[in-house]
Amino acid sequence: MENIREKHVVGKVNHIRTSTGRHFYPFKPSEKDMDIEDIAQSLSLQCRYTGHTKWEGKMKHYSVAQHSLYVSYICEYPLWGLLHDATEVYLVDVPTPIKRRLPNFKLLEDRIEKIISNKFNLEWPRPKEVKDADVLAFNLEWSLLMDSNSKIEKIKSLDKFIEILNYSMEEVRDKFLERYYELTEL
Repeated sequence: MENIREKHVVGKVNHIRTSTGRHFYPFKPSEKDMDIEDIAQSLSLQCRYTGHTKWEGKMKHYSVAQHSLYVSYICEYPLWGLLHDATEVYLVDVPTPIKRRLPNFKLLEDRIEKIISNKFNLEWPRPKEVKDADVLAFNLEWSLLMDSNSKIEKIKSLDKFIEILNYSMEEVRDKFLERYYELTEL
């Protein structure tokens, strides 16, 4: 039992162990330590809005993968839309008010995002249209999952959003990977 305790002492571990068994070093990121399977797995389990989402008055798991999948359908750059939050696989989904108070976090996030763009052959820097689609998705999510008093106007691909919203964690992981392979034709 002593060996297990020793491995978990703060300050000794310098990497993140991924679902595929890779070791990702956040302060020395490398393309070789990134894998689409890890991205799909991690994002499908990470909650948007720190887990405070509701649907029709009930608790609802809504993941970063669901958000990213939706963005990929409404974005002019669908692969970028799918992978626009891939840094959160390695840095988690830090809420915006906290992220704004951590200036070095943004530098680390940008560094990892550039490596992700290289790994997956994405245009760098990220096109503005990706952020536009991200904001559009945010507004829809906020209206439906966070603010029960919001009124929904005409929303691009609302039916697709509702379909994605109803995926289980396992289904969204699989749909994320399907979408990736569809977009990359691998």
